Amino acid sequence: MSSIHFLTPSAYQPYIGGTCILLLFFLFFLLFKSKNQSFLWLRLPLNILMVGSLLLLGLQPAFIEKKEQKKLLLLTEDYDKNRLQELQNQYPNASTIDYQNTLNFQEYLAKTDSLFILGNGLPTTSLSKLENFKIRLLLNEKPDGIQAISFTKRDNIYKDFLVNGSVKNDTEKSQYLVFEAIGNSKDSIQIAPDSIQDFTFVYTPKQAGFFLNELVLKDSLSQIIEAEKLPIIVEDNESLSIIQLNAFPNFESNSLKNWLKEKGHSILLRSNISKDKYRYDFINQKRFDWSQLTNSLLQKNDLLILDTQSFRQLSDKEKQRLKIAIKNGLSILTWSNQLDDLENLIAQESLFKSLKLQRNKSLESLVSLKNQKVKVATFPAHIQQRNTIKPILEDTYGNSLVAFDRLELGKVGISLLSETYPFILEGKTSTYDLLWTQILNAFTEKNIQRNVWSASQSPLIFPNTPTLLQLNTSENKPFGQVFFEDSLVSDVSLKQDAFISSKWSGNFWFNRSGWHQLSTEKNTLKQPFYVFSEDDWKSLKIGRQIEQMQAWHQDQKNRRFENINAFVYSLIPLYWWYGLFLLSVGLLWLVEK
Repeated sequence: MSSIHFLTPSAYQPYIGGTCILLLFFLFFLLFKSKNQSFLWLRLPLNILMVGSLLLLGLQPAFIEKKEQKKLLLLTEDYDKNRLQELQNQYPNASTIDYQNTLNFQEYLAKTDSLFILGNGLPTTSLSKLENFKIRLLLNEKPDGIQAISFTKRDNIYKDFLVNGSVKNDTEKSQYLVFEAIGNSKDSIQIAPDSIQDFTFVYTPKQAGFFLNELVLKDSLSQIIEAEKLPIIVEDNESLSIIQLNAFPNFESNSLKNWLKEKGHSILLRSNISKDKYRYDFINQKRFDWSQLTNSLLQKNDLLILDTQSFRQLSDKEKQRLKIAIKNGLSILTWSNQLDDLENLIAQESLFKSLKLQRNKSLESLVSLKNQKVKVATFPAHIQQRNTIKPILEDTYGNSLVAFDRLELGKVGISLLSETYPFILEGKTSTYDLLWTQILNAFTEKNIQRNVWSASQSPLIFPNTPTLLQLNTSENKPFGQVFFEDSLVSDVSLKQDAFISSKWSGNFWFNRSGWHQLSTEKNTLKQPFYVFSEDDWKSLKIGRQIEQMQAWHQDQKNRRFENINAFVYSLIPLYWWYGLFLLSVGLLWLVEK
């Protein structure tokens, strides 16, 4: 034992000390003002003893003791017994503990500053306890099996769903990865011996619902090595209500109108054919009289597509209504025939102020559409990257050609594509379809108004671990609810994002596996949510844990070990100070009697 340390944070110590001093002066004042001055010589030290015991209760004094230089062998899941035996022979005085079967792990840590960790390592939530130790990792290699996975979790009928990942085969024989999708034929690939191989599967669902596809790894004899579920949600295609404003008829807007018509969307098209004269087209809907963008008209539609000249022709009242409609969920996409017009609009209109452009020299760009490299005609510029700007279409250099900024529930976007109709003239209708489907899907996220749930751990969520649930909604103060088999399991308290008013989040612990449904008190439409069992995706979980611990250890090794705390604090039992307080108070009471 070398010195005394107070465990109460130093920021609070002056307040505790100052309060006790003021209390002592107050008690002394009462003593000397009292008419009864008998036993003053005894009452003074008893008051000091009483206040001093309160001071020590507040400061919590502890002895500083140097940690024992004793090795600790920490065993985690699937540790190597041969390696453990070697370490025990090398360090016969080392303590050995099993992490999974030790209740008071912290008690062992207090007695050493040097750790050997064997096995699959610890979860990231436990690593903060090990920051002040010299650590040597003796972890296992990543296990064979699926090492990484990502897949389309939610989309519409007849849209391509992608499954990507990597698999490790550390054997001397080939293995086979089979993808089994409900309603689709099986697809498989061969995994070469002694390799880590990337894989991609593409399939197209033909019916709506939520399903459990399967990814199965087999050996050369067709014996199953690993079988994992892939939960997907397939929704019916949803038609959209779109307003399209053209300053004058042109090939670009006409091609887009025809494509939207083929996709079954309803369109209100207004084209300026001469000064103050317009042509109105009603596609997939009944004709009615309209001339201005009214609040009711904007409220009934999902997307407004217009050029820069059409935006300038809007009245101040229409622009004001448009801003309100965007905040309530409408999205707009603006384009131009000239780059200068687009730059002037961004500079003059506050609605577009965040979408800054940066000039370059390229009049065409190479973009990737579902793994196809396609050249598109663009203006010699790109949209500057910022935290709030979300790119929709990027070139191969990562420059944004189409992007949006969110304004509460709606989106404000611009396009730097100068011409897309040549794809149709050249017979490349599938390329045109891919291009505009990608753009339209990003700008018409209708489901934000009907509540969209997501999770930071997606796509793999497991029971008994904290899951950060996130909700996009137009509701005011939503209250989350979790259902299992149509029965209410629990409520979820949600906190609003400081910058995006429609975004809410809260932690939740699922306690069982299977399909759950999430909703709110006000919105009874339930969104399916799948929770895996503890034994699912075991090789992937172990591989991630080993990888994360190795990365954490690399950062930890960069610290100067002389700065790592080599001491432990031994708290002086608080009952001593409680005893002194009660003794002094009791004696004061007797003296007064």
